[in-house]
Amino acid sequence: MPEPEGLPWHEVRLSPEAVVGLAGLTSVSDWIASARAEEDYVGTDVDLASYLVQARQVEVKKVERLAWRPWRPAEDTRFRSLFPEERTPHPVQVAVEDVVSRMRGPGIVVVAAPTGEGKTKAALQAAATLVRRFGLRGFYVAMPSRVTSNQAFDVVDQLLHGQEAPPVRLLHSTAGEYLKARPAEADAAEAVRPVGVDVDGGSDGDGDAAEWFAHKRGLLAPLGVGTVDQALMAALRSSHVFVRLSGLSGKVVVFDEVHGYDVHMSTLMDRLLWWLGKMRVPVVLLSATLPARRQHTLVESWRAGASGEMPHEPSPSELHAGAYPRVTWADTETHAAETVEVEASSLNADRVVELVRVDFEKRAEWAVQQACLDRCVAVVHNVVRHAVDAYEQIVERVDQLPPEERPEVFLLHGQLLQAHRARVETQIRTKFGRPDDRGTAERPLRAIVVGTQLLEGGLDADFDVMISALAPIDSLIQRMGRIQRHRRGGDRPGLLMALTGVEEKRKRIVFPPYTTHVYAESVLLRTWALLRDRTRLNCPHEVQQLVDLVYGPGEALECPQGREDQWVKAAGQLGRSIARKEENAQAVRLPQPRDDVQLWELTAKATGASRTRQESYQRDEGR
Repeated sequence: MPEPEGLPWHEVRLSPEAVVGLAGLTSVSDWIASARAEEDYVGTDVDLASYLVQARQVEVKKVERLAWRPWRPAEDTRFRSLFPEERTPHPVQVAVEDVVSRMRGPGIVVVAAPTGEGKTKAALQAAATLVRRFGLRGFYVAMPSRVTSNQAFDVVDQLLHGQEAPPVRLLHSTAGEYLKARPAEADAAEAVRPVGVDVDGGSDGDGDAAEWFAHKRGLLAPLGVGTVDQALMAALRSSHVFVRLSGLSGKVVVFDEVHGYDVHMSTLMDRLLWWLGKMRVPVVLLSATLPARRQHTLVESWRAGASGEMPHEPSPSELHAGAYPRVTWADTETHAAETVEVEASSLNADRVVELVRVDFEKRAEWAVQQACLDRCVAVVHNVVRHAVDAYEQIVERVDQLPPEERPEVFLLHGQLLQAHRARVETQIRTKFGRPDDRGTAERPLRAIVVGTQLLEGGLDADFDVMISALAPIDSLIQRMGRIQRHRRGGDRPGLLMALTGVEEKRKRIVFPPYTTHVYAESVLLRTWALLRDRTRLNCPHEVQQLVDLVYGPGEALECPQGREDQWVKAAGQLGRSIARKEENAQAVRLPQPRDDVQLWELTAKATGASRTRQESYQRDEGR
């Protein structure tokens, strides 16, 4: 190039993706070089040309040790080839395979299907196909929790078994602990060559280059599995946000359980999808219970980035998703999103769940009675304190039974010490998880597992019956998916869920203490009104209708007579809460990826990279 002073730099224009790519490349290159420890000072009398040659040789080796070579999937990325142990792919998996084979460019795929339909494996098959078709370098699987991240990591292990692949990074705050405790035989074939990266979303300050880079490079690796926070940090204005965006570029990004994001996370998610669309990053979204309006927003956010236009407002037909299960998709070559209606697998087809009501103070007694019928019972609470109380009451009752009749009792919640929690999670997966080819596992004859939302969307666990505190309709449907989730030999009772934790008093509907600290009262009231007179639910046929009634327009669900004051007041509180949290998230998220966006706009008023969740734990609505 000519001398820089003689070039018309003022005429140079960079697209948003070029700004991100150049800034990311520059920063990462600097960190790699800065991470080298000089053993000996070379002094002032040095041959710079020789020093440069030596330094280049060292840097090449350092880059090679990072193992950032692209992943090259097998030639055949059909589902049966990637997962031969799955004798018959589920209809959802077949539909996803067909959709990604027809995509003419990078795009977005939304899979809405019940628990147990194999959405994670479908997403990995889609990722492998898109990586191969469009010459990408890998994928990142963003899961809602550490538990689900660990489980997805094991599925990736299964996918890559026998392949030559770069190391897979596991990204969450206790990744190292999980990999150390992982059974040695799981890594015997060294298909995954796992690397744990303990991340806590700490400061994006400069700090020591080597230490800082060690924490940030996980998202830069071609293959990664971790918590959704690691991806959502790429939507926050922060000191090196362009590095995170660069880390997601050139990959397929999978987001699971997208219906469970709170308002703050959802606002960041919409902006992140806008940027991913601008950078032509394919995205796969998974959900068991996704409101139609929320699906429209997610798809349009990605398409806005890809098209360079503002998201369009939904039409009435787009706010009625209708089909369930379904696969919705759009790519850079389509003018509108398309939806494919899918049948549920035989396991989920026509699941009629009987609903009964149990007084909150009698929930422990009910659980023990069910266990004494030689059943494995799940007790799911919304608040840790309620779960602990129920566990103690159950243990007290079990101790009064003859030793040979006592069920095993387990307690799982997020406040357990990490080592203890890991042991309990392993026990639950072993005893109540997927049976082996003979239809058996180390499943006890009778057992009671008491827990919180970790049993809802975390562990792959299968129970005979369940009692649950009233929760938003989508959470209840998720919990129902843990009732007889897998096929097992022998006779099993009918599908049964007992609801507890709601009391109809003369002037108010009352929920157990602290429940409205977790879920918005308005959503609980709407769910209560919807299920008040129901004795059964038909899944999956009623799922979409039920979810849209609770999370749709206020007038879509009629307030029970005599409850108008509480109903209206709670709705007003919900509206103000959503507006406040959306405003807070908008204040810290990235600007839109405009053609004239400047690098300083991505880092101005930088915020802590860990602010991907709202400060309270309340989940306000089905965003």
